[in-house]
Amino acid sequence: MYRKDNKYNFLIPILYNTKKRVLKKGSAIFIHITKNYNPTAGCIALTRKDFLILLKIINKKTRIKII
Repeated sequence: MYRKDNKYNFLIPILYNTKKRVLKKGSAIFIHITKNYNPTAGCIALTRKDFLILLKIINKKTRIKII
């Protein structure tokens, strides 16, 4: 995936609606980079600094819950 604005240079995919997919419930949700905290089209966007902090505190067993 490529974007000219570099928002996807760092990316963590979230497994959401991947098993027994439900139409119109969304999919392909990512944690990605942003320069601000404006709303996204369904993803979670963090500043590069906060993204790098998150990487230090999560691991493969970390569960991310979207509410």
